[in-house]
Amino acid sequence: MSEEIDIFKVRELMSSYYQSVTPIRQFYERPSYMGLLKVGRKELPHSSFISWLFDSSTFNQSNPDSPIMHLLDIAVRRANQQNKIGNSKSISTSLSESIYGRLFSVSQTSCTLEDPISDKNKKSRSDIIIRCRIKDSERRLSICIENKVLSSEHSEQTKAYFDHYQKADNTDWLFLFLTPLSSVKLDDYLNLDKKEKCTSEAFVQINYQDLLDYVLEPLINSVDKNSQVYFILDDYINTLRYPVMEGNDKKRTIMAIGEKETKLLSDFWEGNHQLIELALEAMSCNTNLADDVREEAEKAYYSMKELQKAKDSTRYVVIEKNQKDDNNDKGYNKVSIAKKFAQIFCEKNSITNDIDANKLIGEVINKNTTNVFKRQDKKTSNHNYEIHLMNGEILFLNTNIWGESTDYWRNLRDYLKIENDYFRIEEFIK
Repeated sequence: MSEEIDIFKVRELMSSYYQSVTPIRQFYERPSYMGLLKVGRKELPHSSFISWLFDSSTFNQSNPDSPIMHLLDIAVRRANQQNKIGNSKSISTSLSESIYGRLFSVSQTSCTLEDPISDKNKKSRSDIIIRCRIKDSERRLSICIENKVLSSEHSEQTKAYFDHYQKADNTDWLFLFLTPLSSVKLDDYLNLDKKEKCTSEAFVQINYQDLLDYVLEPLINSVDKNSQVYFILDDYINTLRYPVMEGNDKKRTIMAIGEKETKLLSDFWEGNHQLIELALEAMSCNTNLADDVREEAEKAYYSMKELQKAKDSTRYVVIEKNQKDDNNDKGYNKVSIAKKFAQIFCEKNSITNDIDANKLIGEVINKNTTNVFKRQDKKTSNHNYEIHLMNGEILFLNTNIWGESTDYWRNLRDYLKIENDYFRIEEFIK
């Protein structure tokens, strides 16, 4: 099955494993308070924390970097992705511009849990209502958050909440649907399965990873490490990242992963994938194990082998105006080609925003997408390559979608292999 590895190599791999697993073990061995109480995947405790986070009695919400303003940033960013900004859409153009440009400030917020409403003689409760006073304005901004941790929406709740709240006078309403859905899936919102969305199109879908990346981690980095607030934030973040086996289908849920954890796990994988492969191979051949265990180990083993086979190391020569780019004597890899193309693409098309960028590149790669470019204030693990636009804005290119097996790369490669408006590529030959 695997290539033969001598005992000395195995010992070397084992030594590397013990060195790399220690920080991960220490990272996960510390339980959270919510975990100890067995409520780490219950909606109400999470809703209670969120209410605490965005209430003026907890934090000053009136400055441009407050938790509530970062929540509004998330809402606009996701609404952009989901094509929900504009007249008669989830967020008006004027409100989105006011949020991005910090043209208003919140003077005070108050949060309500389990707010009761009446829907066709049926009583129900919305999870979280955040009411915001806008400084120097008679208008109000209110946010309705429907929070789902393990379950999906039932009884068209979001439609009922929208119908109930949007009638309020002198109030701008923003509706958010919060779930642990991974950012990989949510970034491709237009192709989400129906059961992963909510019934009301008025709701903008966000996830716990957004809260961690854009609210919690910036906040915990700004507070005193010896304070009670730091302890509460740190403990809650630990709750989000801890894998829990719950739900009717007994799926293991991780609600969000922080930067530190991502690096630890990535480094562990890079240093130990050979040892993991050997362990899976040994398990698949161990007749002392149950048949189903051996079968799962064998499946995992061959999945790893297929993953390795799928890794394509082909490099490319860039040809512009019939001239080869000789700046790189080793050729360009797939991600480098995508970066170079994205920069030139944005310049030639005078791109000013992510909506136009995704729409136009979708026409090039023959794919309906909102996932190639993002407008945001910092890099993420996926969108991490900066492209500076002529209007001063910055877009971030998704560098994790250009694998050999993806339509994104295959379609871009095929487009660049023939005459086009940007540049041509040929396979690099040493």
